[in-house]
Amino acid sequence: MDSAKIANEDLLYGLPNELMLAIMELLCPADATNFALSCQHLLCVFLGNKERILMNVLKRQPEINILLYLCTACEDESRTVQTMLCPRIVDYACEKFTANLMQLGDASQEFPYRRTFIMRKFTLTIQQVERVWNMTKVIDWWVERYPGLHWRDNSDDRRCLRGSEVVRVRKAVARWWLYAYHHHGSNPRFSAIQPSKWATDTRLHHIRLMPTSEISELWHLWRLVRETVSKDLCSSPEKVCHCKVGLLPQSVPTTICLLTALQQGYSVELVPWGAGEGRRHAKIVRTYMKLDPKQLRYYLSHFANWKKSVTVNSVSEIEEDFGRDSETLSVSLSKVLEERKIVKQVQSWGDIPQFGIVDEDRPSNLDTSEWLEDAWPDGRVPLSPEHIATLPRDSPLCVARGDDGTEEFVPF
Repeated sequence: MDSAKIANEDLLYGLPNELMLAIMELLCPADATNFALSCQHLLCVFLGNKERILMNVLKRQPEINILLYLCTACEDESRTVQTMLCPRIVDYACEKFTANLMQLGDASQEFPYRRTFIMRKFTLTIQQVERVWNMTKVIDWWVERYPGLHWRDNSDDRRCLRGSEVVRVRKAVARWWLYAYHHHGSNPRFSAIQPSKWATDTRLHHIRLMPTSEISELWHLWRLVRETVSKDLCSSPEKVCHCKVGLLPQSVPTTICLLTALQQGYSVELVPWGAGEGRRHAKIVRTYMKLDPKQLRYYLSHFANWKKSVTVNSVSEIEEDFGRDSETLSVSLSKVLEERKIVKQVQSWGDIPQFGIVDEDRPSNLDTSEWLEDAWPDGRVPLSPEHIATLPRDSPLCVARGDDGTEEFVPF
């Protein structure tokens, strides 16, 4: 065994460094990191060409522009649509080379006709580039987990994601992360009022910048996040069924049973937090959906189906008064889809094709081009103020109060 290992290492050391660099640059960030850490020789090659590898790999990622918006976000950006997600130029410069990561594109021509913006230019440091690299590794984790979550109850249909599906997952997770950074978490909230149609609102601004197809893809991802939070984070083992697995009562769904001790002939049922208290479980889930992709990855990896008190105490350390409100991404998505339906004069929701993440959830025989390129590039509804004034308005509603699952919760 030792001789075989030595022979393999000698073969690896014999490969030209340029070939190993080419291999690293074809991998996703997580795989490139693991490949470099597999032996000392590869690590030396990686570190010796670190900037080049990071640049070439990151520029290939479909979500890179979204993450650069997040990485270059300013303190005042969440406060007004005049500064929210304005086009920018992002470069990286070092002694060896200079690389452009984001260009203005056509935005500089489109924006002046709708609203003015200040063109911002950023030059990233190597620490900022490494931050983006680590963020893409989080997205790699979600890509890897997605099939298991999507086909949770249909394991026979489970498969690896195709290339186009990977792109959709990566962009949707990045969009979720960008929205969570500005409107969930510890950043100041835009408003205590829910987003409403036709309003000038930074929360809606995020979604209006996307074509309808990507809004639908994000909606499918968000629905999956809700199911994952409900079953894997906000459910704890509280009931023990003293029976063999084959004799479980029909009232106990096997999909929510943690079969921890088959040889002893019992299973542990995962009970949703707030079960039997009306809609409290749904409120708890919507509160924990404020976690961003990195935070939720951590809790799914280390706190999945733990005791409620342990998880609640840990999450409370992230943000003071974590349970003060719920996520707003669901409302923002639905409001912008309603706007698109009215602007496009679509009669019913059934006339809008559904664009899921996986190919089976997408239209195959329809002309969907109008839904792939209908983003509003300045984040505003493309109707005159006079026209918008004639359209029905939403009644103002407060953002739903949150619930972190503590026993001290007092219902409305």
